[in-house]
Amino acid sequence: MGVFYFAIKIAFFIFLYPSLVPHYQIINSFLFSNNLKIFKFFKKRCFFLKNVVYLVQKWRKVEESGKVMFLGQYEHSLDKKGRIIMPAKFRENLGDSFIMTFGLEKCLFVYPAEEWEKLSQNLQSLPFGKKDTRAFKRTLASQASVNSFDQQGRVIIAKYLRDYAGIEKNVVIIGVFERIEIWDSERWAGYALETEQSYEEIAERIYEKERQDK
Repeated sequence: MGVFYFAIKIAFFIFLYPSLVPHYQIINSFLFSNNLKIFKFFKKRCFFLKNVVYLVQKWRKVEESGKVMFLGQYEHSLDKKGRIIMPAKFRENLGDSFIMTFGLEKCLFVYPAEEWEKLSQNLQSLPFGKKDTRAFKRTLASQASVNSFDQQGRVIIAKYLRDYAGIEKNVVIIGVFERIEIWDSERWAGYALETEQSYEEIAERIYEKERQDK
C-alpha cells in the first residue's frame, strides 16, 4: 500500500507541474519493479493525466494570447417572451452584437462577431464542389441570427432556434473555448452522462491524433 500511495502522490505532482510530464515513463518503470498490478493500474491513469495536461497546455496558450475564451456551465430558464439571461462573464466577451445559429447534437452555437468572421473564412476555403460542404454552409448561414442584449443582459432566442434545439423552458449554457452553446437541460444531461463515461478514451484519441499530425 505504501507504494500505491506514493504513486498517487507522483500522479498529482505531474498534474500540477506539466513540465514534468515527459518523466512519466520513469514512474512507470518504478511501479513495474515493485508491483505489476499497480503498474498496470497506474499506467492508464498516468497516460490519461498526460493527455489532460497536454490539452490544458494547448488551451492555456490560447488564453495567454488574449483570444476570447468561454468556460464553465450555467443553468437558466426562458421567460414568457423566449428570453434568457446570459451569464455576465459571457456577456463581456460577446460584445454588443453576436451570432446565434444551429449547432451540432441539437444545441445552439453562439459566436462573438470576430469568431464568426474567422469561421466564415474557414468555411469559404472549403471546396465548393462538394455537396456536403454546400449543405453545411447553407444551413449554418441561413439559420444564423444577429443578436444583442437588452439592458438586463437578456437575449431573445428565436422560435425556430428553440424548436431546433428542443428548448421549452430550462436551458444549460456552456462555454466551449471560442464559442457558447445553449442546450435544453434534459438533452444536455443525457449527452453529458454519455460523454463523461468515455472521457478518458476520447482524450486519448485526441492526443494520439494531435501527435500523429505533428
